Amino acid sequence: MILLVAAIHHPGPSTDPDEKDAPPPRPYLELSDGWYKILAEIDDCLARAISTGKIRVGRKLAISGAKLDSGSEGADVLEAFDKSRLIISGNSTSMARWHSRLGVQPTPFVAGLPSLTNDGGLIVLMDVIVEKLYPIAYIWGGSGHKEAPWDESEERIRSDAWRVSLDKW
Repeated sequence: MILLVAAIHHPGPSTDPDEKDAPPPRPYLELSDGWYKILAEIDDCLARAISTGKIRVGRKLAISGAKLDSGSEGADVLEAFDKSRLIISGNSTSMARWHSRLGVQPTPFVAGLPSLTNDGGLIVLMDVIVEKLYPIAYIWGGSGHKEAPWDESEERIRSDAWRVSLDKW
């Protein structure tokens, strides 16, 4: 789906003395499809995008794999703003074009390898092209034994020799 960033909320530091060493809370987003709005929890990757100015009010976000945290009960759409949150991750969120239609989209968004980050969370869909396939290689698993890897035919010969040696017992 594509949603519009309607507001960015920066919670203040905690006043609880037990949490004085805790990291500052992450900002959260208020997203809209043009009709309804919902609050969204974000990960460190998206929080960094907010601090650098990549995500700001008025931008459109292409979101895949969002999770809805609605508590235990469902609620009417107009009353659910304070009761539910959308949980989104950086690896499944990208900037949408300014002219993109808001709401549910007919095709999912595909992440590319260069756009992924280690703290970006869930990867919903990624397009991978295998350009070369190498044959299976086998190595000795024991410690202190240095030997070059071998291929499947060599492994079959070694496996047969091992089975013959077990039959002699």
